[in-house]
Amino acid sequence: MPLPPLLPQAYGIAYPKMYAEGDSEAAFKFNSVQRAHQNLLENLPLLLAVAAAAATAAGPRVAAGLLAVWTLGRVLYFKGYAANG
Repeated sequence: MPLPPLLPQAYGIAYPKMYAEGDSEAAFKFNSVQRAHQNLLENLPLLLAVAAAAATAAGPRVAAGLLAVWTLGRVLYFKGYAANG
């Protein structure tokens, strides 16, 4: 299953709104995708700090492995949250 589109135009949302208004199915789907994306952006600074610390303490291969696991988890989270809100 491909990732849902993040473009507002795909859900009929006009710029510059960050979130859709109303109770339509398209608004719900867009808001779910937008919240999942915003959650990713909020967690990136902490992830980068932890990855740098892991690379320093345990080595770059361990840090890369942990980042790969984190990335897989984020993709699964994004798909689930975007589909179910």
